[in-house]
Amino acid sequence: MFIAYSIVCNVIYGWKLSSYRTFADSLLTILSLQMGIFNYAEVLDDTPVLGGLLFGSCIVFMTFVVLNLLISVILVAFNQEQIHHKLWLTV
Repeated sequence: MFIAYSIVCNVIYGWKLSSYRTFADSLLTILSLQMGIFNYAEVLDDTPVLGGLLFGSCIVFMTFVVLNLLISVILVAFNQEQIHHKLWLTV
């Protein structure tokens, strides 16, 4: 998803905005978007509706992916701890 959003932003904004000029610049800009370090004004001045939809969906979907990874790690650790605890009780 990260690469897909970077490619889309590069194609849409690469010829107008310097922060999306190359694919590497686009990757860094999308990464900074996820961290909250982003210049919304330059994108929203260019294409307000498309920019808002693109970056709003990027933030929502990427946040869901990160939250799902975090929940998965917690559930796996909890499951392993339950197994370890049951083995300790039977000894």
